[in-house]
Amino acid sequence: MNKRKQEELRRQQEIERKKKKFRIVVFPSVSVVAVVLLLSTGMIPLHLQSSNSGFKPPSEMPWGKFVQVSDRNFGASVKIYYVSWYGCPIGATDSWAFYLALEHEGNASLTYPAAHYSSQTDVYPNTPGLIFYHSVFFQNVSFIPLYLYNQTMTGTIKNQPIQGNLLSYGLSALQSSLPSSVYALEYDIMKTVPTQGFNGQASGIANGHINTNVIITGPKGAWALDGPLFNPSELKGLSSSQLLNGGAVNNTYIFSAETAVLNAMEAAQ
Repeated sequence: MNKRKQEELRRQQEIERKKKKFRIVVFPSVSVVAVVLLLSTGMIPLHLQSSNSGFKPPSEMPWGKFVQVSDRNFGASVKIYYVSWYGCPIGATDSWAFYLALEHEGNASLTYPAAHYSSQTDVYPNTPGLIFYHSVFFQNVSFIPLYLYNQTMTGTIKNQPIQGNLLSYGLSALQSSLPSSVYALEYDIMKTVPTQGFNGQASGIANGHINTNVIITGPKGAWALDGPLFNPSELKGLSSSQLLNGGAVNNTYIFSAETAVLNAMEAAQ
């Protein structure tokens, strides 16, 4: 066995070890909330300050990496709040890592994923991805997908006009749908704490809307992801259907991103 194959085998064994900690026992299908609520394996210990957490915010929020944003106890189980919008290329990119992290027991299909592509007019047009239509509950892990805007970000997920600006609408929808402690972190990440690469602004302020982000909570704290786990351009030209039917497992970038997700889940647990 050559060195490369040995390394791949070692990485796969490590992922399987972590996956065993999250076995599924019940699967009640729950519809995604009607509003839209809806990266690297390293995790950096940072804390955010909010009305519910009391932590001091970092000088800058990293882009595309999981980072610890709270060390308070959020309860006995791990909860994954996956926030995105239908046409987002970041959401399309990150969806594969979360799907594979849930799929190890063969039950990720309970999220009712649909093969999808990002908006044709976005900076990364037609990025292949998944839309998760249902939440799914495991013995120790809950996955809660929350979408905020339609395919072209011109309205709600039901294509209804948005009153006010996109950022305010998104925050309002999140506030009404997230636990208050999680919303407090979401608010700081999107609006208060400067994000790496955004000229001293939070990503939500700089973009004018809620971009795809993830908060994973558990007894050991909360970890957040703002931005893609890898560059969406790495999926250019690939088919969502082919990736959904087995191709994602063999993609190096998706494999690495899945490892990052599993690391964050394990850290929160």
